[in-house]
Amino acid sequence: MPRAAPFGKLSAALWGGGRSLRLEDALALAAAVLGPLALYALTMPRTVVLEDDGLFLMAGAHLGVAHPPGYPLHTLIVHLFMQLPLGAPALLGHLSSAVAGALACGALFACARLMGASALPALVGAWLFGASEHVWSQSIVTEVYALNALLFLSTCALLIWGAARPERRWSWPAAALLLGLALANHWPLAVLSAPGLALLCAPAWRQLAPRLPLLTGVAGLGAAAPYTWMVWRSQQDPPISFLGPIEGWEGFWDFVRRRIYAGADASPSASWEDRAQFLQWLGGEALWQLTPAGLLLALLGLAVLWRGGRRWQALGGVTSLLAHGVLLTLLLAFDYDYFQAAVFRPYTVVCWGLLALWLAAGLQAALDWLLAGQPRPGARRAALAAVVGLALSAWSVQSGWPANDRSGGDLMERYADLLFGVLPENALFLAKGDFETPPLGYYRHVEGRRPDVELLDFDGFVFGYRLRTPLAPEDERMEALRRHLAESGRRVFFTSVRQESFCADCSGSMHATFWEAVPKGAAAQPFHVLPEANRFFEDLVDWAPHDAWERSFRNWHLHNYAIYLTAAMAEGDEAVRSALAPMLGVAERDYHSLAGLIDGALQNWLPEREGQVVRWMERLERRRPRAWLTKEQGAKFLYMKAFLRFQQGHREEAVALLRESAAAYANPRNEAAEALKKIGADSP
Repeated sequence: MPRAAPFGKLSAALWGGGRSLRLEDALALAAAVLGPLALYALTMPRTVVLEDDGLFLMAGAHLGVAHPPGYPLHTLIVHLFMQLPLGAPALLGHLSSAVAGALACGALFACARLMGASALPALVGAWLFGASEHVWSQSIVTEVYALNALLFLSTCALLIWGAARPERRWSWPAAALLLGLALANHWPLAVLSAPGLALLCAPAWRQLAPRLPLLTGVAGLGAAAPYTWMVWRSQQDPPISFLGPIEGWEGFWDFVRRRIYAGADASPSASWEDRAQFLQWLGGEALWQLTPAGLLLALLGLAVLWRGGRRWQALGGVTSLLAHGVLLTLLLAFDYDYFQAAVFRPYTVVCWGLLALWLAAGLQAALDWLLAGQPRPGARRAALAAVVGLALSAWSVQSGWPANDRSGGDLMERYADLLFGVLPENALFLAKGDFETPPLGYYRHVEGRRPDVELLDFDGFVFGYRLRTPLAPEDERMEALRRHLAESGRRVFFTSVRQESFCADCSGSMHATFWEAVPKGAAAQPFHVLPEANRFFEDLVDWAPHDAWERSFRNWHLHNYAIYLTAAMAEGDEAVRSALAPMLGVAERDYHSLAGLIDGALQNWLPEREGQVVRWMERLERRRPRAWLTKEQGAKFLYMKAFLRFQQGHREEAVALLRESAAAYANPRNEAAEALKKIGADSP
């Protein structure tokens, strides 16, 4: 095998002179795609999960409109995959991401070869990219980030090829089309990529400049076609249509620029300290996503690219990495905690692709240096690259497997089974938030479970059959909801909404974590004991999921169940208390259910409960898992401690705790600020 010159001219053996792809490269390219695809197929969940999985599955199944900015290209691709006769709809949706992620690994292989790495180092980079925990996690659920990586890396490959061979004119329109499609998939990330992609074109700027009007038109067409379809489809009243029909240019602009998420992208309690913690987190992830040895090789590869005459490629990569990592961190205002880090991590997928590219270049340079002057360097290089690649890939797969093996995950299916098993015939359920609306909507509107149940999105965002536009004033929306509930004649159930907002005169009947709004004057049992809900609760107490979304759902459910448990034990009849007494011991085993017991007791404070609440609070403080608490949960702990100290007559200590809580989470959702006002201690 001839020795490759890693940072000299492009490999003629791969891309030169009209010759076809040689066997070595064809096999390596196939391995770059099929290896990650097999990994994803083995570990992808077989049913719906959290994040935006349920929403994208519903949008794909019904050719609907997902949440802003709509992601029309992704919706169309998911719909095509869901037509395959290969399994459950959720599995097919997950397969769409798996194929996109695997093809992204193939595109990275092509980029690495074009940048001078030989086949095996390029394959190593592709495999480590595919096995990085963040890329892997986004390639096994129905999400837009694997597709974004595919479009970005494919555009990079075309631009590198076009910059080196300007006579191949078709590469420029093809790259422009892919950039337009990237805008139709996830335009904020595509815009962040644009400066780095532009730098890749710098060596051929003179040849490229006259074609800019044409290329701009091609990119615009690539973006406009899917968005035009999305607007048209929103007018057809599909079953899944976030915010309903998109009306006029202003409506389109508000939808695409994500106006409705302005508050979610900028938390009032986020500070520059939170941004600094995100940057620290990003640095830690850079160390582990491609293994520590892989990061060292990536840094070596970047240095060699810079010194080896590929400065525009190095500069373009660094620019894109900083844009997707540092710049995005500074633009967003997220509270830093384990859950918000999980929300942020998909945005960084392109960063790991760039590091993997540099890793391939670094491995190539290291092998050339180690084997300089050795006999038969080609064979030795191949053997050494294979050993290094297999070792690093095995390490990466082994470390990422616990978090990403979700093949047996059925959390949301069990939750849906519990809920749909509780609801009586022709019931109405008010869903709210990411833990309920997307997964329950999937089972109701894609798999067709419980067609007799009317599932309403309380906020009016997702489902096409909305009572009022979700952007209408709240009093109008609530009046429309109250009118609909009165006319429907259905029994109304809910978990996460305020009953007084839609039925102030109703009494509440608790079915474990599910409430029923009982009209005034109607007879109702205040508390219901559900053995299946108890079993689900016990299972969650003894389960510690790796996935942050599932962990957050678990903690939310445990807290809600414990509030029900506290109320039922205090106010239920003897039969209810006897049936639920064993569950108190179960609830005391976990921080979040224990916090729910205290929260429930404080909401309905009775002096005779003080001794028990004090014991719970002492146990809660010992169990506090600081690394696995959100900022809101940490502030809630301080608030509950302050409430108890105030009831015990320790006003000054309670005020100090409330101020600490308010400072730790300066958010309107924090009860501490309102409590300070009530006791006249809101001023310093």
